[in-house]
Amino acid sequence: MASETFEQRIERACKDKEIPGILLVADDREGNFRYEEVFGNRSLKDSSKADPLTKDATMWMASCSKFPTSVAVMQCVERGQLNLDDDVTGLLPELKGLPILTKFDEGNTQPTMAENTKPITLRHLLTHSSGITYDVFNPTMMRYRIAVDKSGGMTPYGTAADPEAPVEYTENRVFGLDMPDCSGGAGLFGNVIDYQKLLHSICADDGKILKKETVDYMFQDHLSAVSKDVFNKRLENPAIREILGGGVMTGMEIGYGLGGMIFLNDVEGGRRAGTIAWGGYPNLLWFCDRKAGLSGIAGSQIVPSGDTKFNSLFALWEQELYKKAGKGKW
Repeated sequence: MASETFEQRIERACKDKEIPGILLVADDREGNFRYEEVFGNRSLKDSSKADPLTKDATMWMASCSKFPTSVAVMQCVERGQLNLDDDVTGLLPELKGLPILTKFDEGNTQPTMAENTKPITLRHLLTHSSGITYDVFNPTMMRYRIAVDKSGGMTPYGTAADPEAPVEYTENRVFGLDMPDCSGGAGLFGNVIDYQKLLHSICADDGKILKKETVDYMFQDHLSAVSKDVFNKRLENPAIREILGGGVMTGMEIGYGLGGMIFLNDVEGGRRAGTIAWGGYPNLLWFCDRKAGLSGIAGSQIVPSGDTKFNSLFALWEQELYKKAGKGKW
């Protein structure tokens, strides 16, 4: 009996309700290869009642917003409107003077705060090295949030997952829609085929969105040695590793560029060193490999994040892409 093809494996996964459905889009830099397929349904309802997933499906992109946001920032840098190493509190005054939460006392009731003596820069924000954290991923911050909520207060402004922020630039230059307000970390909804257009432009160095030298700079590792060590130690946690991509992370040394993780070593027959990648909370994953000239995005709407079945299918798809595009042997 012949082994099943990748497409047969995906169809079986949807039929067996391992996942409800998935939309896969990828292409190469030269325009010689494109993969665009949709499988399954929008939900895990009985297949006779569920609506099929379609290529024009609108998805909550969640943290996939980080890459277009970074691109918008770098457009401002190109124009001389922003500097990556300037103190951002002139633009985001809510970040000025934020104390550093270090620990709680033995009774777990009183927090110990330290003064922040270093400025937060735009580079810190783009590389997740500002010290501002998602409370749901940090036990100390969760205790602090519970403590403040109990006392009738609220999470300190500027450290929540979705702070209000100036959106004038992205509204005019990136999204151009008529909504009266936006939620920065959760407010990007779109279609993965459209998202792939951005990945393709960056991968192809076509100069339509950013200059090549700007993209080169974004794809460098911008973490300090200390930050990179901390980051890679966190990736030893299986739950964190699954949230950030699962199997494709195995054995990899990871840095962080301006817009996503940077893979610092090669995957045999697959990703080259220098590939940038990230994803979104409801199990979306994307990658951009400029050395191989290949980029792609897989979209689903599965929660919680870090679904192991989705990640394993994504890893299989990526292997298939490099083979079909003729990028797998080097």
